[in-house]
Amino acid sequence: MNVIAQVKTSSDERPRDAVRVRRAGWLLALSPVLFVAWVAAVVATMSGSGVSQAADLTRDQLDAIRLGWLVAWPLYGVAVIGGAAGLAALNRYLRAGRLTVASRAALGLAVAAVVVCAVLHEVALGFTEPRLGDNGAYNVSLVFSYLAVWAMTLAVILTGLAARSTGVLRRTGLVVAVCAAVLLVLDLVTRALPPWFVAFYLLAFGIGLLRRPVLSGA
Repeated sequence: MNVIAQVKTSSDERPRDAVRVRRAGWLLALSPVLFVAWVAAVVATMSGSGVSQAADLTRDQLDAIRLGWLVAWPLYGVAVIGGAAGLAALNRYLRAGRLTVASRAALGLAVAAVVVCAVLHEVALGFTEPRLGDNGAYNVSLVFSYLAVWAMTLAVILTGLAARSTGVLRRTGLVVAVCAAVLLVLDLVTRALPPWFVAFYLLAFGIGLLRRPVLSGA
């Protein structure tokens, strides 16, 4: 009787797992679109300012692009949160113990940091210094921007290891985890990588999940 019940439970869970992994796959595969939209908004906004670096904006220049500024930075928050939602969905499917728990904690940090970053960018609109780069709120927002991307990358590494250990994305999980770890160390040292670089990790996970021929339980 117990064997029959276990077989029935397993057969009921397979379609549910298939739906979960497809949902996670689409969330991750499409999340880079949000980063593209954010980059496009920033480029369009800054192109009308007369300067190439936001830190060099004067009061009058920022006033001229106020509407674009008001749109661009919340969009950055939406992009990070969208990517975090995809990784969270994948973690729920993997259920790999400490790795997925740690990944969810890193995602929580990334979301909190990007919300603070977006809020501070809006606060900086009222700066009175000669340049935006001299404003304290703007400079602190950059710190939280880095923190959001680094926490997201850490979550990618942990999720990749979880995908490797469960066999769900054995090769892709390892490759993404190793590449993300190398680039995280590089960015911690140089702070030279653009924030949207994390979208490539999300895309790799998404494509890997959507290409899986057999959606077995983790």
